Amino acid sequence: MSATVQLANLAHTAEAALGPPRDHRLVIRTFALLSPLLLLTLGLAGEIHAALVFGAAGRAAAREAARTDATLASIRSAAAMSFGDALSPNRYRVLLSVNTGNGFTPDPTGQLLCSSTRGGEIRVQITRLSGGLAQDLLDSFRLPGSCKEMRTEWVVHRE
Repeated sequence: MSATVQLANLAHTAEAALGPPRDHRLVIRTFALLSPLLLLTLGLAGEIHAALVFGAAGRAAAREAARTDATLASIRSAAAMSFGDALSPNRYRVLLSVNTGNGFTPDPTGQLLCSSTRGGEIRVQITRLSGGLAQDLLDSFRLPGSCKEMRTEWVVHRE
């Protein structure tokens, strides 16, 4: 065997014993360090999108509540249409309260809404229940501001 072939075999044997070249290990180590940050960033982007959709749903429900022919079902439907596929119906709750003169009274059935007069105040609250991948990531990193639920509240006057 020539010296060049022996040197090539020795280099191949050393590479097999030591693992991949150093730059491959650097890439693997960098990916291992950055992949949790990438997942957290993607999760937060999803949460920001959900917050924007959440605000739009609150506005839509409040606009519907201001109408004189609004019902509890139509308000919930307006919120659901605004959410679309972004948030499943079991992940949020729509609460309605009507100002009866002694403060806001919860209206779970929609009866107070139907009997409220023009100019009466109606409060619409939409609460997003906790959960989801990004919420779990925020909790695991103990980041401040990782809330368990999100709430939007709108007070409108009946048309």
